[in-house]
Amino acid sequence: MMVNTMRFGAIEVDERQIFEFSKGLPGFHAERRFAFLPHDAGENEKPNFAYLQSLSTPELTFLLADPFAFFPDYEFTVDDATEESLGSSAANLPMVWSIAMIPDKVENMTINLVAPVLFNLENHKATQLILDNNKYSTRHRIFSDDIRERMTDAPKEQKSGEVSQDAGTEPQNK
Repeated sequence: MMVNTMRFGAIEVDERQIFEFSKGLPGFHAERRFAFLPHDAGENEKPNFAYLQSLSTPELTFLLADPFAFFPDYEFTVDDATEESLGSSAANLPMVWSIAMIPDKVENMTINLVAPVLFNLENHKATQLILDNNKYSTRHRIFSDDIRERMTDAPKEQKSGEVSQDAGTEPQNK
C-alpha cells in the first residue's frame, strides 16, 4: 500500500509492516494504525533504529531505538492483561522497541525505557506498555558521557569545495 508521509514522501509499505494499536499510543489515542519502518542497517545487520509512521497522519512519525542494543541489561515484565491483549506468550515473545528523541544534538539522544513499544509479529497487534518501575526514566541517555564527549570533539567532515577553518583564505578540496 502507498503511504504518504511528511518525512519520507510517498512510500510503499508492505502489509507485514503494518501494526494495529487497539488503544493508540499515550497522547495519540486516535492513532491506531502504524507502519514499522526499520532503518537501513545494511545487509545481514539488525537495525538499531526504526520509524513508527502513522498511516492516518503523514506528519506523525516516531523514532524508535532497540533498547537492548544500548542497554543489554534492560528488563521488564509484561503483565497478563497486556500479554492477552497483544496475543503474545512465552512461545511468541513480542518484538520490543522504545521511542527515542533527539532534543538538540544526536549525542544527546534519549530513549524512553519506561514505556516500551511491543509488537506481535504474528497477529500485527502492538501496544505501548507503561511500566510501574522507577528503575528507568522516559529520557535515558543512549550514549555514555565518554561517547558523547568524543562525538562532540570529532572534527566535522568537509564537503568538496568547503573552506577549512584552519586553511586560511584558500579553499581546501578533498
